[in-house]
Amino acid sequence: QYLGKVQSRVRFSARAQGSLFAKQKYQASEARADIPIAGSRNFPYPTDRIKLMPVLNTKRGFTLVEILLSIFLILAIVSILFATSGTFVSSRKSSLQGVATKIASREIENLRNTAFASLPNCPSPTGCNITVAEEPDLSKLPSSSATKTIDDYESSNKIKLVTINVNWTENAATQNIKLETLISENGL
Repeated sequence: QYLGKVQSRVRFSARAQGSLFAKQKYQASEARADIPIAGSRNFPYPTDRIKLMPVLNTKRGFTLVEILLSIFLILAIVSILFATSGTFVSSRKSSLQGVATKIASREIENLRNTAFASLPNCPSPTGCNITVAEEPDLSKLPSSSATKTIDDYESSNKIKLVTINVNWTENAATQNIKLETLISENGL
């Protein structure tokens, strides 16, 4: 009885479409009339027991691949941040050293442009303080101070040893730049 319904459906669709494919389908269904159709009473196994494809895991959660990928991305971002912060610290340190070196060399050039007899008397060990009014870039250094000492070089009063010390504090550590030069009575 069921096969008759199937055959009539196939015949109807063959008449409606009139295509070669539909005719072939009808002929194939007549040839296989003795094979039971899934879901019919004559089918030997109930269809609910047949598993044609495995059912995917429907449990909620993350797979191992997703977890490893997220850990990898987090580590990549953290390493980029550490590299960037290290670069920032290095560039700040070198920038502060550049400012201190600029202060010291500018002070040396000012002393070289001064007449030898007019050089200030700043004997070591204390020397003379360089103020922010004399050197405005001192304000760019955190907790900075600068001193200059001018002494006779090897007991000669025709050559002076000039030492410029620039000190500042960075991250609770004292930093220091020291430049020395000789100034003679006859020029460089």
